[in-house]
Amino acid sequence: MTSTRTRALAAAALVVALATGTAACGGDKSAGSSKAAGAAAGSSASAAPTAAQSPLAVTPAAFLQQVAQKTGGQKSAKVSEDIKTPSGEVTAQGPISWGDGLLGSLTMQLPTAVTSKVGSGGPADVIYQSDAMYVNLHMSQAALAQLGGKHWFKYDYADLAKLMGAAGTSFENSLKNADPVTAVQSMIASGQVTEVGKDSVNGTPATHYAADLNLGQMSGAGTSLTQDQVSALRQQLQSQGVTKAHFDVWVDGQGLLLKQEAKSQTANGQIDVSATYTDYGTQVTVTPPAADDTVDAAQLIARAQQGQSGGN
Repeated sequence: MTSTRTRALAAAALVVALATGTAACGGDKSAGSSKAAGAAAGSSASAAPTAAQSPLAVTPAAFLQQVAQKTGGQKSAKVSEDIKTPSGEVTAQGPISWGDGLLGSLTMQLPTAVTSKVGSGGPADVIYQSDAMYVNLHMSQAALAQLGGKHWFKYDYADLAKLMGAAGTSFENSLKNADPVTAVQSMIASGQVTEVGKDSVNGTPATHYAADLNLGQMSGAGTSLTQDQVSALRQQLQSQGVTKAHFDVWVDGQGLLLKQEAKSQTANGQIDVSATYTDYGTQVTVTPPAADDTVDAAQLIARAQQGQSGGN
């Protein structure tokens, strides 16, 4: 195996931890989706209002339950994300939808640790489908030649889940069932939601909420979340190595999530995530690359792992 091909394999392994992390920020509906989170709005006519009730009319946690319901129900939006990890910083922009599995097409700037391995200094193209993710790193001609001239890595979620071992099921669910309310759900489950005050996001008036989460103290007490939902959310966060986190969200006057930030302590260091959402209900059309222009990344990673274990 040439050094160029080895570098391409290393990039394929590293990019999955970064690019899939961007999608996983959306969350797992098994952990209490928009429908479940909205249950606490009650059985009255106000349970599904045209706009969420005023933050003054309900507790912060109950208001965020309405936000989760209304935001999740929008099914699509344009997102702009910034993720800082010990491995580097990732930024991404583009439309996503979550009504029937995660769909989207993002332009993503990956860390130099990834792009330098394959001779690329520009942004990557990332396509999310309900069962797989595709990444075009815009590699150098030398790297492309070692991959048969194919431009796209294909990351099948089920195959990647197998490679990840115990954390794989939660990982696969988070990618196949994403919506943008994970931070909201985590805040509700923390039992520590506070209203910070009035603010604005890109000129739009907003109300700012914050919460500190300790996995050992998650209960969901006083909320609509069941113990099964809290346990699923805890498992999802644990699979990502999170031990504690601080969340901030900004909500507009219609009860829609404008921005979320999460600062998480993990076994591998701190991960800071910031995401803003606009154009809810936007049209999202996703076309996967041609099969003959894709390389199965999971197979490449598995072969690389086998080669390392065999001493090659």
